[in-house]
Amino acid sequence: MRAMKKSTCTSEIENVANISSLRYKFSFAGLSKLAFTLAEVLITLGIIGIVAEMTIPTLMNNVQDQVLKTSWKKAFSEISQVTMDIKNDNGGDLIGLFADIDTVATLYATKIKTTNICRASAGQTCTAGTYSAFGATLTSMDGIVFAIGNVDQNCNTTWGSANFGQYLCTEIYVDVNGTKKPNKEGKDYFWLGIAPNAVVIPAGGPGMLNASYSCPNGAFCNSYKYLYQ
Repeated sequence: MRAMKKSTCTSEIENVANISSLRYKFSFAGLSKLAFTLAEVLITLGIIGIVAEMTIPTLMNNVQDQVLKTSWKKAFSEISQVTMDIKNDNGGDLIGLFADIDTVATLYATKIKTTNICRASAGQTCTAGTYSAFGATLTSMDGIVFAIGNVDQNCNTTWGSANFGQYLCTEIYVDVNGTKKPNKEGKDYFWLGIAPNAVVIPAGGPGMLNASYSCPNGAFCNSYKYLYQ
């Protein structure tokens, strides 16, 4: 009887060992089937790299465009408010107020917090955007450059052509990120005109659809388009 019990115990132990061995084998086999080969991993990484190379530049450009558009909207809002304040501070009229470029620069500098004022009349070379020379530029605390273009004290000039459609007192070019690239018209560099009633009109806006400024479909006309995108 004792021999039989011993044999029975030994048999049970062997069965348990066999079951454990089988479980290990099945488990190991399952893991082997789930694993990736080195070649498969390298191929997957290569595909991810190609997709990233194709999409990341586009995403970065979209982000940059949105930042520049936001900066332009902010700059336009600021110049609009400042222009209205200048009109209200001077009898409610701009006609006769802008005697020359230096006068325009001085008036706007009293309202815009600036880090630098450049005046061509002082022998300085003032540039903005595409780096054309201007009579005066103002650089704001945000790094935005406001460049003063033509000035008409009587506010009865239609720059560009007789069909320009809108009388202006002065024109201002705005580079929303200063000297940083891309420095392209309609990208980070915009154009606007100041009307006698202190309304600020961007290129491409009402009365500002002029071929000389590549409107209605050219780069500078993004000055108007971007404000409503």
